[in-house]
Amino acid sequence: MSLSTLPASPAAPSAQSGSQAAISVIICTRNRASQLAQALQAWTRVKYTAAWELIIVDNQSTDDTPSIIQGYAASGLPLVTTVCTKVGLGAAREHGRRLAKAELLFFTDDDCYPAAEVLSAWELVARENADAAFFGGRILLWDESDAKVTVDYRETAQRYETGRFIKAGSLQGANFCIRREALERIGGVDDTIGAGTPFPFEDIDIFARASASGYDGLFDPRPVVYHHHGRKQADLPTLLKAYDKGRGGYYMKCLFDSRMRRDALRHWYWAWLGSLRECWRSRTAAPLASRWRELRAALHYMKARLAPGLPRRP
Repeated sequence: MSLSTLPASPAAPSAQSGSQAAISVIICTRNRASQLAQALQAWTRVKYTAAWELIIVDNQSTDDTPSIIQGYAASGLPLVTTVCTKVGLGAAREHGRRLAKAELLFFTDDDCYPAAEVLSAWELVARENADAAFFGGRILLWDESDAKVTVDYRETAQRYETGRFIKAGSLQGANFCIRREALERIGGVDDTIGAGTPFPFEDIDIFARASASGYDGLFDPRPVVYHHHGRKQADLPTLLKAYDKGRGGYYMKCLFDSRMRRDALRHWYWAWLGSLRECWRSRTAAPLASRWRELRAALHYMKARLAPGLPRRP
């Protein structure tokens, strides 16, 4: 698929309209200038008649990222640009959300291309589901030769009721919205975790804390982004190991929260039991490899969390 296949849109509102923005789009980037350039080109084709803002958070890039951002300053995009000096996706997303002016915050990635109607779709989803606070949307592959990971092809809506333990991967950071009031109430994005730190799970942590704080969530297939992650089958072993580590850290953080502790333990127990049964059937220990990585990561997170002098995040 080519970026030229995305339909062009009318000129976007100017950045000065941000104070009345209906949606704040937050994209964090670090040393991925070429991916960001393609993403920004895709954003020039978005169709949306209301005011919005596109916040680009440069997370201490040392490549051509600043010049790429500057090059789009006159593109008609309602750009708000900023630099976050603390490295890590959680820190960058927290930095971006503090600048955002809209009541609906849309987070996506620098290697994702929005469908032309994505902002209209998110506005509709939020309006139709006034009793929900956080939302996930569809994530489709841009390049069908890429490995089918970090995507979500569901075509039917799914509700995540208040207090429910949210399984890692149920909703993903490449395409999600949350209401400003809910994110503020739960203490914002945890700036000690996320890609670029040893604990890449800042997205699922947001959803878990929101649910535990009394908010409903929803997956809706109408808002769509296309993920151009570029990973092939040969990249999967390394990627899946990173996912294991993220899950382990997530489980352990849930154990620190009395509201989530019981359900997290129950979920992790059944995951271990399932792997042990698979070991019995296969007569190998291979199915336990992921669980051991989770456990090591969980202990690593616990050690970091309990280290003296570290800030205590929600």
